[in-house]
Amino acid sequence: MFGFFKKKQKRTGYFASGPIFAYTLGGSGLDPMRASTVYACVKVLGESIAMLPWKVYKYGSRKRTDGSMSPYPPKYEQWQHPLNKCLLRQANPAMTALSFRMYMMRSLVLTGDAYAYVVRDSQNRTCELYPVPTSCITTALKSDGTIRYDVSFRTGQYIYDCPRSSLFHVCINPEDEYCLHGVNPIALQRRLLNIDDNAIQSLVQQYSNGVNSNLAIQTPDNVWLEQEKFDALKKQIQESYSGVANTGVPLLLEGGLKAIPLGISNKDAQFLELYQFTQEQICKIFRVPPHLIGDLTHATFSNIEHQSLEFLSYTLTPYINAFEQAAFSDLLTPEEQSSYETHLDTTEFDRGDRSSRYASYQIGIQNGILSTNECRAFEDMPPRENGDEYLRPLNMTPSVDDKSGDESET
Repeated sequence: MFGFFKKKQKRTGYFASGPIFAYTLGGSGLDPMRASTVYACVKVLGESIAMLPWKVYKYGSRKRTDGSMSPYPPKYEQWQHPLNKCLLRQANPAMTALSFRMYMMRSLVLTGDAYAYVVRDSQNRTCELYPVPTSCITTALKSDGTIRYDVSFRTGQYIYDCPRSSLFHVCINPEDEYCLHGVNPIALQRRLLNIDDNAIQSLVQQYSNGVNSNLAIQTPDNVWLEQEKFDALKKQIQESYSGVANTGVPLLLEGGLKAIPLGISNKDAQFLELYQFTQEQICKIFRVPPHLIGDLTHATFSNIEHQSLEFLSYTLTPYINAFEQAAFSDLLTPEEQSSYETHLDTTEFDRGDRSSRYASYQIGIQNGILSTNECRAFEDMPPRENGDEYLRPLNMTPSVDDKSGDESET
């Protein structure tokens, strides 16, 4: 797959192995994705970006048929451009575009950076993108102010001082003025994430001991068990009633012994409050509404809709802009940058709400913004005859003064 690296310099022993994301929780060697709230937040962010179509557009001429100049040049999707295939369908022979976007977003969220190696065709156009783990890239600032990238691949290949034009780097929160690295939220918030992971481990340990851990064995008044009987009872409980496999097995007691349920203690209640607090704090780190990860504690019918709009506007939009601007600078050639751009289509969020979608089509058609065939294309329906005409409401026809003004400006 990386045969074009054969002439590049190699260095043995540098190739990184192990987990894709080498950052751990508090130095404990735990993958941050093991924390349930982190996994849920990262999954929501990754899937939200991955489901958005990423397309390449080219601007047309601003000159109208009548010779006047339009302030808004037309924009056309470039189906035949190799970069459009990479971003929309297949990033490389081993990875679909959806998987590529999800991987890049997960890397960006967890480490602060997302990298991909760029393969170009004979015309210097981007034709393949291979994601590279951040742990496999070393950066250094040169004396002339440029950045040196040393890249190692899981295949064992190594590139010393990789050309900047061969890397696609997305960074949303720079750690320094040269954008060497992005801020790593996992490293900064490792103590909080450790609490979430330890809470889950505590629950697992509690259930591994079985449901009887919340029971107390009471003897009759003024009766003390002999050591031999006490050890026998303890062994019986541990062997026959402890563990998840023995959940629901009735506890057989004799000699007047009674099993008394303890219920939830103040300590357990504080533990659950702490776990709820860490969930909310982790959601704040990733700016994910709690209801998107299944926490409906403070959710109502009205505020869920508002939070979903905020999720698109304030959480995903900065990531979308980061991807689009990085693609402009790293994936388009200097010649293409004058007339090409990439765009992540957020209308995919409306796919599940047909009534709102059709209502927007109706407004667009009635006001001459969209044609019938354009709306049918959005719904993956074939065009129909005379469907390319744009309607204009009679009460919105421009006046004579407006027409004369347009002619004078042109």
